[in-house]
Amino acid sequence: GKLKMKNWHTCRTTHCLAGWAFPDLEIPAAPASRLYPTLAKYFYDTTDEQALEALELVATGKLSVFSD
Repeated sequence: GKLKMKNWHTCRTTHCLAGWAFPDLEIPAAPASRLYPTLAKYFYDTTDEQALEALELVATGKLSVFSD
């Protein structure tokens, strides 16, 4: 239940932003990029703060997870 962006590619859990969308994949970024294209640039961030800021923008309606 914690966001740990630096572990996105090896944790096999839902620690990263892409992993929350596809928790059962070893590398969830590819399908998550297709599902949430505007968040794709955050899947490789190593700082939790940047990813959380993006999620906050989505939650407040200031950023769409879909491309324009």
